[in-house]
Amino acid sequence: MAKIYVQNAKWGNTTLFRQTEHFSGKFKGHFFSPFRLSKYDWAILDGPPDDTAKSIPRARRIHFLMENPIIWRPHPGFFETVGVVVSPFDLGFPSHIHWIQQHPSIPWFYGIPFRTDAGMLHINSKSHVCLDKLLNKNVPKKNKTMSIIASSKSATSGHQWRFNVLQEVKKYFGCNVDIYGFGHRPISNKETAIDRYFFSICIENTSSEYYWSEKLSDVTLGYTTPIYSGASKVQESFSDELNTVDFHVDPKKFCNLVSKFIDKGPDNLKVLNRRRHESLCIHNIFAVVDNIIKYSG
Repeated sequence: MAKIYVQNAKWGNTTLFRQTEHFSGKFKGHFFSPFRLSKYDWAILDGPPDDTAKSIPRARRIHFLMENPIIWRPHPGFFETVGVVVSPFDLGFPSHIHWIQQHPSIPWFYGIPFRTDAGMLHINSKSHVCLDKLLNKNVPKKNKTMSIIASSKSATSGHQWRFNVLQEVKKYFGCNVDIYGFGHRPISNKETAIDRYFFSICIENTSSEYYWSEKLSDVTLGYTTPIYSGASKVQESFSDELNTVDFHVDPKKFCNLVSKFIDKGPDNLKVLNRRRHESLCIHNIFAVVDNIIKYSG
C-alpha cells in the first residue's frame, strides 16, 4: 500500500480528508497526508511542485483538473511537472502525460456549511461530516417534490441557458419546485435543498462527454433522484439509468421532460443506495487514486 502526499488538502475551513473515514486520510490501505517532512510514494498536486513533491518521480505526480477550462486552466508549463492528469478535457497534454479522461472527481459539497452573505463566493465553515457518517446516514423523510440548486451566474453560454431554464421551470412547476442557490434562495448547507425532496434538478455550467461535478454527487448523497443535464456520457459512471436532459435543449421541452420523469416516480431505495455507494466509494477522489496506483504497473 502507498503513502501519498496531498499538496493541498484544505479548502477554506474544511479539508479533503472528510472524504475518508474519521477524517483519517486512510483509504483502502493507502495513507494520504499533507505533511511535507516525510517520504512518499505518490503525490496529488494542485499547483507547482514544492520540495516534497519534487522528491517524488514525475510519473507518480497526479493532477485532477477539476475546473472547467472555459473558466480557468493551469499555466501550460505546469503539465511538465506532473505525470498523470485526470480530466474530462483534452488540453493538448505533453506526450509524457498519462491522461485519464473521466469526470474530475470534484469533492462533494454535501455536509459543508457555507456563508450566505458573501455574494457568489463559496466561503465555508468547518465540516463535521466525513465518509463514515455519510455511509451510515439514514434515509431522510421526504415530503416535497423537487428542488434545484443553481446560481444566477451568467459568465458562459451554459450559465445563461441554465438561468433561462430556471425561469421556465419556475413558471411551469410553480409551488412544486423550490429553487436554491446564490442569486435565488441562498442556503448554508445543501442538505436543506436535497434531503426533503424526491427529485432534484442538476445542471452543469457546460456540456462535454465526461464533465460532471459535485452537483450530481451531492444529490445522490441525500437519497434523492437526480434529473441531470451536462455530461453526455454521465451514464457510464453509474450502474442504474439516470433521468437526463440534453444540454441547451429548449427550456419548454426541458420542462416537459422533467414532468415525465416526475410522473414516472422517484427511483427505488435499492437504486438510490447503489448510486450513493458509487458516489462515495468509486467516484471519491481517493478511490480514483487507488485505481491509478493499482493499474500503474
